[in-house]
Amino acid sequence: MVRYIPEAKKATGIVIRNYNGDGSTLTFAITQGMTTNKIQVALNGLSQSPGNDFTIVGSNIVFTGAPAFSDVITVTEMPI
Repeated sequence: MVRYIPEAKKATGIVIRNYNGDGSTLTFAITQGMTTNKIQVALNGLSQSPGNDFTIVGSNIVFTGAPAFSDVITVTEMPI
C-alpha cells in the first residue's frame, strides 16, 4: 500500500512487490514516478543492476531477459 502526503503527492512508505517469472514476461508493474534511484530489484535474492539487467519505462520494470519460470522477483520501492 502506498500512502501519499496530499500536498506533495509523494509516497511516504516503502512498497514491496513480489512477482514470479514465467520464462517469457519481461515487464512488471511498479508505481508511476519510480526511478533507478528509488527502486531495488532482486531476482532470487540477487540484486539486479539498472541499465544492465532492467530498465524503467513509465510505470514498469522491463528486464533485458525474461526471468525463468521458477524465478522470484522482489521489487522494493522507496520514497526518497
